[in-house]
Amino acid sequence: MTPIQIANNIKDHLDVSVTLIEEITVTPPGFINFKIAPTYYYQILSEILTNNQFGRGLSGKGKKANVEFVSANPTGPLTVGHGRNAVLGDTVSNILEWHGYDVTREYYFNDAGRQMR
Repeated sequence: MTPIQIANNIKDHLDVSVTLIEEITVTPPGFINFKIAPTYYYQILSEILTNNQFGRGLSGKGKKANVEFVSANPTGPLTVGHGRNAVLGDTVSNILEWHGYDVTREYYFNDAGRQMR
């Protein structure tokens, strides 16, 4: 059997009556594509907006994390790279907190070594 035939065989045995899936298609070289029904999106979006806890986890509960970021040289100019690192460091810190970590943010002034220019 070719990959297309195998994919079509799998597709034929799937239950498409569920409200989650609107359409199932097979495309070369044998991919099975699922189109999610808009009504399901709206239902999930409504739950996300009312619950306000979407994506929250407890994987870091009771654990500590120290996130050090920016590392700007106080004797030189700030660059776009420093700004990017500040945003990334703060974002990583927020994600860790969302998953239960006790996060310490550390803005480190780097005055040694090779600097960004």
